[in-house]
Order: sequence, then structure tokens, then C-alpha cells
Amino acid sequence: MMSTKIVTLILGVLLMGINLSFAGDIEAGKGLSAKCVGCHGVNGISANPMMPSLAGKDIAYLKEKMVGYRDGSLVNPIMNGMAGGLSDSDIELLASYYNSLSGG
Repeated sequence: MMSTKIVTLILGVLLMGINLSFAGDIEAGKGLSAKCVGCHGVNGISANPMMPSLAGKDIAYLKEKMVGYRDGSLVNPIMNGMAGGLSDSDIELLASYYNSLSGG
């Protein structure tokens, strides 16, 4: 009855907050992606067959690759330099952004 309505209202408010937070993460990730555009293309779709498109890729995959380039377990002179300064938070934001895009 009344308690069901209150629980529903509380859940709705919490879910709205989650959606707003995720939208903020996407925008923050988009801002960080500016330095990626030269190789991985606008909206994560590469025009160069030598550079992978990132749009729509799995978050775990993207994070694994960025962490690998950052810590040197994956070797690519360009990516090691680009990822070297990324924090865990930066990587999370970039992965969320690229995952949110439609793949090419």
C-alpha cells in the first residue's frame, strides 16, 4: 500500500541518479577522448585500417587494453605514451564513453 509507493518512489529516485551519473561519465569520457581522435577517429570509428575502431567495444576489453598499454604489458610506442598518464578513473571514463557509441 503506502509503503509500496514509498519504496517505488525511492527506487525511482535512485535509478534517476544512476542514469545521471552514467551520462556524466559519458561526457567526461568524451572530453578525455579528444587525444584519441587522431588515430581512433571521431566517435571512435577509425578511418585508418591500421588503427582499430573503439566504438561499441566491451568495457572490460577496453579497460584491459588501456591498463596493459599504461603498465607496459602491451607494447606499442604510441599507445604506451598515450596511456602512460591515464588514471584508473580516466580509463573507466574512456571505456564507458567508447562502449556507449555505436560500432562502425
